[in-house]
Amino acid sequence: MGPIVGVALPLLMWITAAACRTTFAFLFRFFAGFCLMANGAYIGFGWSDVGGDASDLRAMGESEILMTVIGTLACLIGLALWNRLASQFGYGKNAKVVQSRVAIGTCATFIALLAIGWTISN
Repeated sequence: MGPIVGVALPLLMWITAAACRTTFAFLFRFFAGFCLMANGAYIGFGWSDVGGDASDLRAMGESEILMTVIGTLACLIGLALWNRLASQFGYGKNAKVVQSRVAIGTCATFIALLAIGWTISN
């Protein structure tokens, strides 16, 4: 269930933020794309590794070809979600400065929380 929830929850968060027309919905779109890329690579190509969900699926008889196809599709959808987000992050000729400040602040906060969580867990 990990990869399924790892894709479905971020997609649901992005759809909710977009439906509410929040100015920072692009951050949820970026995160959903990232989760699709990460989980797609994890399932699609992780079957060759010794451990993890993908190797467990392989041990239960799941087809390596099917896992590769599903993982590749997830990666392609993730790339599609990332498409044309550069201006939202303040890059390119159509850059949106206000949203790039929100993005920088949110990313800095997220990185700080990750660092704190990592420090506490170790």
